[in-house]
Amino acid sequence: MESKDLLLAVLPGFLLRGAFAVLCGGIIGIERERRGKPAGFRTNILICPGSTLYMLVGELLLVSLKPPASTPPGSRLRSSAGSASLAQARSCTHRAR
Repeated sequence: MESKDLLLAVLPGFLLRGAFAVLCGGIIGIERERRGKPAGFRTNILICPGSTLYMLVGELLLVSLKPPASTPPGSRLRSSAGSASLAQARSCTHRAR
């Protein structure tokens, strides 16, 4: 498939998923700002589409290049996010009230 044809084939879904990521990031950000938590609206507006872009580019590369035995594009993202949340959970101390 020619690169222009590939672009025209994936662009509508790409833009739709990106817009949905911005919407979800905004909703999450507004909720976090209302509760006074760090990483509010602007941060989530940037993080959600960035994560979506990372996954979609990985998906596009898998479709267009077809490597023989590759890992899913999000496996590293999921493992690093899991490690970060585990490290944060271990560093927190909870007191009974």
